[in-house]
Amino acid sequence: LAGAADPITPARWARLVADRLPRARLVVNPASTHDADSGWCASAALRDFVERPDRLLDLSCFDPGGELAPNNLAGAFFDPLDSSVVELTVQGVGAVEARLPDWTAFGYGPTQMRWRGLDLFDPTVVAVQGPDEIVDIVDLVGLEGDFGRWDPAQSELTPTGWSRAVRSSFRVALVRYTDESSGLALVLVAERGDPDELERRLLAPAARSVAVPA
Repeated sequence: LAGAADPITPARWARLVADRLPRARLVVNPASTHDADSGWCASAALRDFVERPDRLLDLSCFDPGGELAPNNLAGAFFDPLDSSVVELTVQGVGAVEARLPDWTAFGYGPTQMRWRGLDLFDPTVVAVQGPDEIVDIVDLVGLEGDFGRWDPAQSELTPTGWSRAVRSSFRVALVRYTDESSGLALVLVAERGDPDELERRLLAPAARSVAVPA
């Protein structure tokens, strides 16, 4: 059971789990936030599923008229208009200009990042790293999980002169563009399901905007 407007454990996380369980039934309550399993209707649905897992659930007690607006984490993407050209000094590259989102800026050593921060659980970050950066972006943003190594995977979105690589865990996916001439890297961290749209609207345009002033 998931709440359509849950700001803590969004319904799409429940969909990721349900997709991996062949006998799962996912019920998204349109009138719930984080308390989707509360109330007699939810209790009845749970009881019916446990007692008769192969039958259709009677969900008529859920009130579609009580629909709540989804939280910002579900479907809010970067607006290309809300960005600006910033000047950065990147270790191993020097002065760099790039169009980046107007998100909260923070850094760790030579890595410079922008955090979207729709809420405390939003992992969406775009980072700028130089060729000499040795700290893993996964460690920098405090992610947990088995991400494996970077896997080269070109895309039609990849700008000319850049290489593309990806990594992922159950919840989070990473996409990295690396400028083949300077070694400058742009890294996108986002929830699974978001990276395709964010790569198209954020990462690829940011790479195309990069300039290293003479």
